[in-house]
Amino acid sequence: MKKETLIQSIVYIVIGVLLCLSVINFNEMMGWMIGLSLLIAGVLLILISAVSMKSLLTINGLAGSLLVAFGLLFIPNCVPGVGLAYDLIIALIMMTLGTLFLVEAFIGIFNKRPMVGTVVLFLFGAAFFTVGMLLWFLPEFRRFAGLMLGIFLIVYGILIIISAATKRDFIIVEVKKNKK
Repeated sequence: MKKETLIQSIVYIVIGVLLCLSVINFNEMMGWMIGLSLLIAGVLLILISAVSMKSLLTINGLAGSLLVAFGLLFIPNCVPGVGLAYDLIIALIMMTLGTLFLVEAFIGIFNKRPMVGTVVLFLFGAAFFTVGMLLWFLPEFRRFAGLMLGIFLIVYGILIIISAATKRDFIIVEVKKNKK
């Protein structure tokens, strides 16, 4: 088993357990993930600029400093009074995608597209829009959604470990082209 795969699955399981136990807040977790990613990318760009060009006043150095600044902005409680509600952002994205899928399904009905694809689009659209509305209007559902995300991450981490240990893929997606 690869060391990277084991570390990845352990990280998924730990984050999932912490979400299930409500030890971490979803909004804070997203802020930390985005903030640390931006910080690491910024520091790497600054280091690349320093090593390759022997100067920090290059495109990489300046871009790296901007990424560091934005990374610090996203980290919770780093900048007082600034906080993003990622669960509400996700709710808006889900409502928008749901509406897009629903409108596309109705366009498919009027343009006489295949009914199976139209029904699938309609179901996905209705599901996305409904979950987005629930996340937007019900704070209790936001907590439940964090719990469900935690359970999903735990199961996914366990599947990665089992897949790596048995050297078998459990999730296989095959796409075949239909011949007409």
